[in-house]
Amino acid sequence: YHLAARLGTGCSGVVFSAFDRKTGEPVAIKLARRKRGLRWSLLCRTFANEAEMLRRCVHPNVIGLRCLLTGPDEVALALELVSGGDAQQLLQRHGALSEPVACAITCQVAHALEHIHACGVLHRDVKLENLLIASIDGPRVLLCDFGHACDCGAAAAEEPTAPPFSGTTGYAAPEAAE
Repeated sequence: YHLAARLGTGCSGVVFSAFDRKTGEPVAIKLARRKRGLRWSLLCRTFANEAEMLRRCVHPNVIGLRCLLTGPDEVALALELVSGGDAQQLLQRHGALSEPVACAITCQVAHALEHIHACGVLHRDVKLENLLIASIDGPRVLLCDFGHACDCGAAAAEEPTAPPFSGTTGYAAPEAAE
C-alpha cells in the first residue's frame, strides 16, 4: 500500500488515505507504530481483534476490512475508504440535519448494530466520530472503529473484577466512567 493524506488520529493509531499498489484501489490504512511506553503486544492484539470482529460483521453499514498487516514495528488495518468524513464533521459543516436525513442515518446505524449483535459482536464505542458518511445525498453511513469491540459471549463471561468500562470516557455517564 502507498500512504497518501492523513485523515485522522485516534488513541491507538493514525488513519491515512492510501491505495493498493497492485490494484490501484483506494483504501484507508489505520496504522500504529511501536513507541516507547506503548504496550506493543496489547496493541497488536487490539488490531487483530478489530480485524476478527470486522470479518464476522460484513454488512453495507459496517466498514469493510481488506486485510490486517503486521510487522516487527508496525501493525495496520487496510479498510474501505469513506470520503465523506464522520457524522461529527457532517454536523459541523452542515448544522442541523433535516428530519428525513436524520431518520435515514439513524435507521442505518440501527441496521448496523442489529447485524453486528446478530453476529455476536458488541461495538462498545458508538459515537458520532465512529459513524462515517459515504454520501449525504441519500446518506450512506458506515459504523467503524471496532477497537473496543468484543464477542458477546466473552463480555457476558467477564469477571466482576474486569474493568467495568470500555469506550470513550467523554461520552459516558459520569457513574459509568469512574
